[in-house]
Amino acid sequence: MTTGAVAHRAASGTGGNSSNDDNPAHADVASAGEGGPVSPCKLVTRSQAQAIVGHPLDAPQEAPLGPTCIYQTKGSASAITLAVESIDFATIRTHMQGRKQTEVAGHRAYCGSYGQQMTYVLLSGGRVLNVTAPCPLGKRFAAAALAHLRS
Repeated sequence: MTTGAVAHRAASGTGGNSSNDDNPAHADVASAGEGGPVSPCKLVTRSQAQAIVGHPLDAPQEAPLGPTCIYQTKGSASAITLAVESIDFATIRTHMQGRKQTEVAGHRAYCGSYGQQMTYVLLSGGRVLNVTAPCPLGKRFAAAALAHLRS
């Protein structure tokens, strides 16, 4: 016998029975090895980031767009960002100024300016590791992140 009642299951990231059910305003984020979205602040720790930049950093902040991890030097407005995104890199590559091809941990990468200094590392599945920083710093952040990513 049907009662007419409809059972609803909460969608991922909405506060239901999911891995991120304590944060209804933020999408679920998979671990680096699951093939889904990646929590970028887990790819480069604060201590690793501080060692790379050589200065104390505030605690990394995760912004929902991307998602993106923001590393900010204490007392400074400058920041380094890190994200793993699915983007059409071919279009971005044609618009990068001062573009130079390089390699990071066995992956093809590009450094240049796309509004600001960026390092893009090509990953599998149309994904790109994007670090907003001058090339030497971007490559070091990317290398640290790649150690935690299954690309």
